[in-house]
Parts: sequence; structure tokens; C-alpha cells
Amino acid sequence: MKFWFLCLALFFSSCKPSFESSALRVRIGNEPVTLDSTGVEDGLGLFVVSLLSQGLVGGGEKGDWEYQLAETHEVLGEGRIWRFKLKKGLFWSDGAPLLPVHFVDAFYRILDPKLASKNAEQFFEIKNAKNYFLKKVNKIGVKADESWITFYLEKPRMDWISILTHIAARPIRKDYLKDEKWNPYTPTVGAYFIKKYEFGVMMKLAPNPYFWGTQARYPVHIQIVKESAAAIRLFEQGRLDYLPRIPEDELGSIHSKYVHSFPYSATYYLGFNTRKPPFDQRSVRCAFSQAVKKKKAIQAAGVLSKPTDQFLLPMYGNQKSKKRKESSIQIKKIIQVGVNSGSRDEIILQSVLHDWKKNGECRLS
Repeated sequence: MKFWFLCLALFFSSCKPSFESSALRVRIGNEPVTLDSTGVEDGLGLFVVSLLSQGLVGGGEKGDWEYQLAETHEVLGEGRIWRFKLKKGLFWSDGAPLLPVHFVDAFYRILDPKLASKNAEQFFEIKNAKNYFLKKVNKIGVKADESWITFYLEKPRMDWISILTHIAARPIRKDYLKDEKWNPYTPTVGAYFIKKYEFGVMMKLAPNPYFWGTQARYPVHIQIVKESAAAIRLFEQGRLDYLPRIPEDELGSIHSKYVHSFPYSATYYLGFNTRKPPFDQRSVRCAFSQAVKKKKAIQAAGVLSKPTDQFLLPMYGNQKSKKRKESSIQIKKIIQVGVNSGSRDEIILQSVLHDWKKNGECRLS
């Protein structure tokens, strides 16, 4: 997959102009589904949260991992116990010290059955995590001790550190939660914190003065502009500095010196609820999967993705897809399909629903 973006400004500068005049103005196409790190899953939310928060470790430039808030780690018990030591002198954006218990609080919140976070399953390897999510126990295998965070796993897991790069594995401040609801003005441990937030309109991010890494000198103003054509006009008028994604059909109207492209490693898929009819039947799932014209759906969304029959990206090894006989099954029941509205996902899904008509009536919800 490859994304196109426009950029006229940098995040860092040697000068120090006024807050408003120096801001890097960034466009996103929709309000993120959430900016709560324990529940964020959409691309826009990930983009913003990555500026606000960090974890013990994060994804490296070469697809591996690198230390962020952790200084070092050790593996014990043949991979059942993982211990991470925090860097010294870490603070939240309000000046409060970052403590190991803030990570423990985060994992209890991710696994809280009342929140029903879609990210909870990512951490079921933690001892008692699944049972906690199912309300069978009240303790999980995560412990804070001085400057260390310790994870006790159900079984040896030598790649546990890669799981902790997940954006949900970020510390939280319970004192800023009201009825377990995320507060946009909660302090952060990333390069920025939210200074002003108008839902559906804009966000103003200010540099975190206590950030442990390279200090960002430019504030960031994120503006929500739904129409790509309108965003490009604002860019050409000098009212926007950075457009993260440009539809392929709009590239011809933009001077090439402003356009940069880069690959983005991700696999997009549709998930079936296999616990309920009709998708509890393998033959039904196969029929619906085979009916999708993937290339047509990608073209409709105007993205440079590639259709595939395997889940893993090629860089992680090729999987041989089993050839199945084409099948078509007529379903009498109405199929309900959910998607985030106002996004390219909806465009893709509309194309998929058209392909599925031969198998049954489908409705978008």
C-alpha cells in the first residue's frame, strides 16, 4: 500500500516564533472514532494518539521495535515473565512524575469488561487477563514495583515485546477519568498535549515541555476538512501545510514538488461474526469471500492498495492460498454490516455489498 501526502513545513525548527504563527496546520478527513489509547483503532485516531502518547516500547523504522519509555527489559521463566524498567526522570505534560502504576492502571482499563475494548483480546496472554475480561477473577498478572513493570504470562511468549508496541499499551492517568470516560485534556507523555479541542472541527496540540525525547518546537493545529477538493484548495491558498492522504484522482492538480509518497504496511479485512448464523457455517463464509471483487473495491476508494488472498504481509513470508471451488449460497436472512461512517471504509464496503447481492440482502448499519 502506498499513501500520498503534501507537506510544506517541518515539525522542528531552530527559531522560536509565536505559538499561533508557527503552528503546523494539518488536515484530517474526519473526526477520529476515539482518541482514548485503550480503544483507538482507526487510522485517524492512531495518527493523533501517536503524537500524544508513547509506550514502554514502540515500532521501529525498520518494522521492528525500539525502547520508548522503557530503559531496558529482562525475560525470566523461559518467556513467562517480562520485566521493563522505566527511564529515569519521566514526567507527564503537567509535570507529574510517570509511575509504573500508570501502566498497571492502563491494562486493567483495557481489560475492563464494562468498556468492552476491541483491543482487549490483544493482551489475553497476560495471566488471568481473559478471565478478568469475562468477570471471573479480579486480578491480572501485571505488577508495578519501584521503577519496574512486570508482566506474568499464561505461557511462554518470546515475542511479547512486539505485542507491547500496540498503541493500547500506553499509560493512563486515572485521576483524569470521569465515569471511565476519556478526557481530551488529560496530561500526556508524548511529544504533544491537547491545548484546545472542538469536536468535529479542530484540535490544537502544544509541545509537551516535559517530553523526554527531542522537543517539538512547532505546535500542531489539526483541522477536520471532509472534502479532499476543499482541503487541496486550502493547501494551495497557504491555509494548510500538511495533507496526510491525497486521493489518486486528485494528484494531477497538484504540483509534483509538494507531493511525497511512502509505503504503509497494513492488511485490511472484513470480519464475520462466526458465533451467529449464517456465518457460523464455513461454506457461507467462503461464498461471501469469493463474491468480493477486491480490485474493484480498491479502485472505488481511490487508494493504491493491492488485493491479496493472504493475511500476512509479504515481508513476513508468503502464504500459499488454497484454491477453492467457486460457490454461491442464497441467504434468506438480512445481513447487517457495520462500518465507520464518512470514511473510505464505507466506500469500500458499498462496493462489497454490491458484490454480495447475489448471496442475499445486505444492509449497512
